[in-house]
Amino acid sequence: MTLADSSAASDGAVVSDDAASRLLPTHEGAELAIISGVLANNEALIDIEDLVQGEHFSVPLLGRLYDTCARLFANQRLANAATLADSFADDDELEAYGGLPFLQELQESWVQLSDLRDYARVVRDAHMRRRLAELSEHSMRTALRPEPEETAEQQLERLEERLFQLSDTGELHGRLELLSSGVTRAVKWIEDVRNKEPSAVPVSSGLRDLERILGGFYRSDLLILASRPGMGKTALATTIALNVAESRIGDSGGTVAFFSLEMSHEQLARRLLATLSSVEALAMRTGQVDNRQFQNIHDASRRLEPLRLYVDDSGESTIGSIRSRSRRLKRKVGSLDLIVVDYLQLLQPGGRRENRVQEVAEITRGLKVLAKDLDVPVLALSQLSRAVEGRENKRPALSDLRDSGTIEQDADIVMFLYREHYYLTKAPVESRRDNESDSSYERRVARHEERLEETLNLAELTVAKHRHGGEGVVRLHFDGISTRFGNYDGVEEPPPPDEDDIY
Repeated sequence: MTLADSSAASDGAVVSDDAASRLLPTHEGAELAIISGVLANNEALIDIEDLVQGEHFSVPLLGRLYDTCARLFANQRLANAATLADSFADDDELEAYGGLPFLQELQESWVQLSDLRDYARVVRDAHMRRRLAELSEHSMRTALRPEPEETAEQQLERLEERLFQLSDTGELHGRLELLSSGVTRAVKWIEDVRNKEPSAVPVSSGLRDLERILGGFYRSDLLILASRPGMGKTALATTIALNVAESRIGDSGGTVAFFSLEMSHEQLARRLLATLSSVEALAMRTGQVDNRQFQNIHDASRRLEPLRLYVDDSGESTIGSIRSRSRRLKRKVGSLDLIVVDYLQLLQPGGRRENRVQEVAEITRGLKVLAKDLDVPVLALSQLSRAVEGRENKRPALSDLRDSGTIEQDADIVMFLYREHYYLTKAPVESRRDNESDSSYERRVARHEERLEETLNLAELTVAKHRHGGEGVVRLHFDGISTRFGNYDGVEEPPPPDEDDIY
């Protein structure tokens, strides 16, 4: 087959399937032109390697020839008709095209270097159209013959995910890459961090001491915030979301997607109004708000209005639906800086699983993949098991994570929220013990009152797992009226309870 013969075959390729014959777009003439230009001048690879790879070629042989040229060039070896013929010795497909004479004709028929990027774009466009046609065909088949128990919504979510992957990378599936390409990107990222580029700078939680441990929320990380009910994890999550939305990221505030599976959109709005106005939520609900407080609420509403804090209160969200809605938001707004999921155990898995452990495992893996695919930190709230309540020391540990050890495995960061004051108010001083003196009993009562005062506005946030660095305990200020967390500015840490103090 000659170069002229091959160029004449560039109108399309016909493939058959069960439904009908489909005409898939190809451009063999452009593919031949690229090989011709590369053989004539290996430096041409530098100008087109960002646009096209061998897998983008519709003719497998031409794709293999291109990849071989790229490999020879990377190893500082000459790629020409002779070296290619040596690399493809006894290759039946090359022989069918004409062997060494075919390669020599390609090398002698080279095009202008300035034209190669245009040819590369044509080849990549045809490749994308073929992938899109294959995806459309697959979607039609699965829509007509769905898997058992698979809903149309789940099929739509999967289709949207694959379309996003195709538009983002040009591929429907991942591929192996040399470590060197990752090293290059890592060096560029470090340079961007040094230059304070918004795309590389981690998202700030707005909590000073937490930043000292984590350095911020890094994009593609999955962060788990866990506690027992009543500790305030939703309040902490809304505080962080508010801080991110009010922070300066590039030329505007941050963009936050808050998926509230337990609270309605209006309830979350009221919580944020209470946080910013310092008006107690109960007073809002009962209407017991004076003029000054009402003005504070109005001021808080004006502060919230311009923020790019988006709330989804769908009660039965899945990983697929969260991924789809987050992706749409990122495309619409142009950026996405934080995803909050409140809370993990209320998410629905994509399909039925044998037990809850498997369901949670699927959910945590999905959240981690979501963080990587959208290049955004995901903060997922989680409940802790009741085992915490059955022991004297109620500070959480990794073993208390509820339903699945994969939460710890998949998460980049695991944090536990603990407020001793909560437990002190729930456990009054034990009545006088047998043979206990008056002075000893009075000392216990006084110590309990002191401890209540010492821990009134104190919360502990324990970083129990940190994939990228150290761990530690962060002290936070908690305002029970506004349900807002902030930096703790206490002079000293309250002493731990005495071993004999049982409240």
